[in-house]
Amino acid sequence: MEIGTLAYWPPGSAFCIFYGPTPASNCDQPRAASPVNIVGCITDDATVLRHITSGPQVRLDKKVRVDIDDETNCILFLNSK
Repeated sequence: MEIGTLAYWPPGSAFCIFYGPTPASNCDQPRAASPVNIVGCITDDATVLRHITSGPQVRLDKKVRVDIDDETNCILFLNSK
């Protein structure tokens, strides 16, 4: 799993943002505990999410325009200006 991967985890009915090692990791890379459905990726530095402590709510906003990066198959969220 790459840092910045966005995925849905069906067993836990959860949306996952992989930004660092997980309990299932055996190195610095994130690893899902069981199969996930990858839905996209963060194209900026996802490691900044390591500074979020337990408790705060995180809000994801839908952008107006999205595109797919042909090389990485990642969803690109584009600002519409």
